[in-house]
Amino acid sequence: MGMRNKLLLAAAVCALLLAPSLARALPTFSLVLARGDAQNNFNVPEITLTNTSTGGESIVGFSFSIGAPGFVWDFVLGAASNPAGQAIDIATEAATGATLVAGDRVNASGSVTTLVWSFAHFAPGESLVFEADVDPTSGGPTVDARTVWFNNGAAPNAQIQVTYAYGATSSFSLADAPAANSYTIGATAVPEPGVALLVGLGLALLSARRLPAAR
Repeated sequence: MGMRNKLLLAAAVCALLLAPSLARALPTFSLVLARGDAQNNFNVPEITLTNTSTGGESIVGFSFSIGAPGFVWDFVLGAASNPAGQAIDIATEAATGATLVAGDRVNASGSVTTLVWSFAHFAPGESLVFEADVDPTSGGPTVDARTVWFNNGAAPNAQIQVTYAYGATSSFSLADAPAANSYTIGATAVPEPGVALLVGLGLALLSARRLPAAR
């Protein structure tokens, strides 16, 4: 076997051997939806996003769409909001390098159907914890978020998307669920492009080795 063929074979074998380990390290997260501390109910629920990846993947983005039409996220509680957020929750924003991209901190000043966060350093094992007010667009009384996120019939349930630093994403709708004091959702992101690319490279190198040398 010539040196060129040996190098091609070694590269192909390495690519194919590394791909399964990368696939097993797909990023994962957990999301806990619970009663908020501000009012101890689901009118201002507490949301905890935890990076549970075992492959070193950092989370760079998170979005949470409200679900049923006619309802919005009014505001995300912060240090100066009324009511104010819990100091221990606000500390998780600094720990993960969180920026609220879509949404605001002032009660009744604006509203969005989708909260969007970005992160500078949301590493495995870290969590973002925040509380957010859910209101009807009609300006009516406050609403229990569970009636907006789940069991919406023909209307969509709430939508979640988590994005990781290397391009992997997880995007899904919350499944219908009965009333409960808290909900825990776990998910695995779709394979990152590098895994598919690595497998493809290995197969391509093996194919190239089988081609006759040009004369």
